[in-house]
Amino acid sequence: MLFTWAAMNGHKEGVEILQERGTLDFNCQDQHDEVPLGWAVIYGYENVVKLMLQREDVNIQSPRSEKANTALVCCS
Repeated sequence: MLFTWAAMNGHKEGVEILQERGTLDFNCQDQHDEVPLGWAVIYGYENVVKLMLQREDVNIQSPRSEKANTALVCCS
C-alpha cells in the first residue's frame, strides 16, 4: 500500500527506498484494481515510470484489472 501511494504521488525517492527493501509485489493491484506502475503512468510521473521499468520484476503486461488494458496502454 505504501509503495502504491508513493508511485501514485510521484515520490521517486520513496519508490527508490521501498524498492531497496526487495519484498514488494510490484504487480499487486490495489482496491481500485490498479497496479503501482499504472498510477505512475496515469498521473504522468515519468521519472517514477522509468525507475520502475528498470526492474525485471515489473510486469508491463500485467492488466490493471480484469476488464482493463495494461498500465502502459493508458498513456497512449
